[in-house]
Amino acid sequence: MRQQTKVLVSSLLVTLVILMGGFFASQWWLVTKPIHTIIGQQAGLHVTEMKVMPTEVRLNLKIEPAYDFMNQYPRLLAELEQVAGYRKLTVTLDNGRLPAVDQAWDELQFALREALATKRYTLIPEALKRVAEKHKLTYDVKMDERFVYMQLGHKGQTWRQVVPLEIDSSNEAEQRY
Repeated sequence: MRQQTKVLVSSLLVTLVILMGGFFASQWWLVTKPIHTIIGQQAGLHVTEMKVMPTEVRLNLKIEPAYDFMNQYPRLLAELEQVAGYRKLTVTLDNGRLPAVDQAWDELQFALREALATKRYTLIPEALKRVAEKHKLTYDVKMDERFVYMQLGHKGQTWRQVVPLEIDSSNEAEQRY
């Protein structure tokens, strides 16, 4: 009887090790490695942190000033979502702190939220232009069917933000933009 218990426990442990090893290996080969490959092909973009979980992929990206954010990032985001598959993809851009931009961003919040809530998206470029000119910042804005891509610049430094067009009202407190 004691021998059977040892065999049963050993079998259970071996099975768990194989299953967990297979799970982590599949995450590495199917998600982590492809994401590193995709981002490695982007000049001026680096992963600072990545966490792959069964239902979510979280990425922190550092963007260098030379990176063509407005043209390359929307395609990059689509590729990353494809690799993430059924997992929720959360990307955080590591912009650093730019005091000149912080104040402008704070001023832009009301107009941005109003434009998103009323679905009057043409207000966003107008508001961005007004705030950028007031603070003597360079700016650019682009929109696709799901996101608004914005960048504000000051003295050679660029701050970038991606804002979803649809706000998840059940999760509004967690929206980071």
